[in-house]
This record gives sequence, structure tokens and C-alpha cells, in this order.
Amino acid sequence: MPLIGGNAKAGDGPYLVAEADESDGTFLLLKPEMAVVTNIECDHIDYYSDLEQVKQAFAQYLRQLPPQGFAVVCSDCPQIRELMGSIPGRYITYGLQWPANYTAFAIRHSLAGVAADIYKNGALLGRLSLKIPGEHNVTNALAAVAIGQELGLSFSDIADALISFNGTGRRFEVLGQASGVTVVDDYAHHPTELAATISAARDMASFKRIIAVFQPHRYSRTQAMYAEFAQALTQADAAVIQELYPAFEQPIPGVSAQLIVDEGLRLGFADITYAPGEEATLAKLTELTLPGDLLLVMGAGNIRRVGERFFEKVPRR
Repeated sequence: MPLIGGNAKAGDGPYLVAEADESDGTFLLLKPEMAVVTNIECDHIDYYSDLEQVKQAFAQYLRQLPPQGFAVVCSDCPQIRELMGSIPGRYITYGLQWPANYTAFAIRHSLAGVAADIYKNGALLGRLSLKIPGEHNVTNALAAVAIGQELGLSFSDIADALISFNGTGRRFEVLGQASGVTVVDDYAHHPTELAATISAARDMASFKRIIAVFQPHRYSRTQAMYAEFAQALTQADAAVIQELYPAFEQPIPGVSAQLIVDEGLRLGFADITYAPGEEATLAKLTELTLPGDLLLVMGAGNIRRVGERFFEKVPRR
């Protein structure tokens, strides 16, 4: 996080805020007093057997809250809604689609970010502006507003803090512009994340085309979600799919990035192309991109290098 100059910072207040990672179940070692659950989806299937097991892990996490604690949960997520009745203590809801304690209306997108009117139990708290794009970040901000309000902060203090937040590394991080092409790097590696990132770019309405570059992460995730990846990528105007990044996994016969391309073509998305590696990806992008385009580079592997090296290639054409 550029705002704090790293990925952690020791403060001097009474609260410790931590991001809990469910990927290997170690979040169950935490005993929080307050818990925010943003979404529950079928992911990390190298550790969990199915979505039901993921849900049970989150249910256990919420059961670990102390009697005086509380949960802040996103009611837009169907899996979270299923767990609400089993939360042993108090919980507060937030969301954009379903009735919630905290919600937002009059959302406006711009190059500067996104803004919305924030409501608590039907009453207007005020206008909130963010320097980061996308409705998904409005939703995330609602969770922060809920926690702040529960801790006694005024909405104006919360809004002032959130407008100072300028994002994190690899989350819609603008790398620069070359020959009129804007290059953005994002860590998105799950179908929902891809869809949210492309949607955020589309909402900005400032680019002629969105060219998505995606590197799938892990054989197991690609095997389980190639159809969902292809569906999410159809929101872009064109897509280049680089061969997957295996992380620590061994190859699975028949599983490659080509699965996503084939599914995209089956869905009628003609402008989707397979690239076996970094050089092939850069060659395709040099040929494909035009001034006014947004080049959206996405993935959890080493795909960022494509965005960084793009500046070496494009000015020469």
C-alpha cells in the first residue's frame, strides 16, 4: 500500500486491523473481536474440496467471535446470506443489491474514481468519494463505514479518511501510457474479480476499447473455472490469454489456457487469442492496441511484466 509505504504498519491506537486469508484455512487461527466478510466463493480448491467446505470454514470463523463482538457481512453474497442465521452474535449488513443496514445510491463514475450517497438504515449519512474506481470498491467502502460507525466515528471523519486512500499495488494500478494506450495492472485471478475489474474500467467510459490480458493462475483453478473466466472476459472488447502460471502445482493433463480461449470462442467472443508466453503476448498486443485503448493486464502470476515491457515495444511501431 503506497499510503503506508509497505504491506503493514504499526500504529499506536487500541485496534489492530488484519486481512485474514482463507486460502489455506489459517484464518481460523485468528480470534477477532470484529469480523468483516466481503464474499464467499468456490476458490482455493487445492485446499478445499468444494464450496460447502469453504462455507463451513467461514461459519467456524464467525462462531469464534466473542459475545461482545460483531460481524459486518455483505448481504449481496448468497453464500453469506445462507450463513447469517447461524452467526451466534450481532451482525450488521451492507450491500448494493439486497436490503442492508448500510447501502449506497446515486453512484457516479469518473476518471477521478467513484462517488455515492451512503445510507444507514434508510437515513442518508452523506456523500462519499473514492479515488479508486468500481462499484465493488463502493461496496468495500460500505464495510469500512459500518466498522467506523460502530466504533463511534462520525461519517465526515470516515469520508475524509477514505478519500485519502489511493489504492494498493496491483489493484487497478495505472502503470502509464504509451502511444495513447493506458496500461493498468491488476491482481484479479478469479472470475468475479475479472468481471469487477473490467466493469470498473467500462464504467469510467473514457476509453475507446478495453483490451484484456489475462494469465490464469494454477492448473486446478483453471480446470474448475475456465468457463467462468471466459464468460467474464467477454465484457472486454478483445482478450489475449497467456499460458497459465502454475505456482507450485504440477500439470494436469488437458488443462491449459487454451481451455479459456476455446470456451470464449464457443460463447461467440471472436476477439480472444491464445499466447503461449510473454513474447507472443507482447507481439500480439503491439499489433492489436490503438491510441485510446485501455490495456488491462490481469493475473496473480508474473503477468505484470507484460504491462511493464509494453512500453518498450509500443513506441517503436
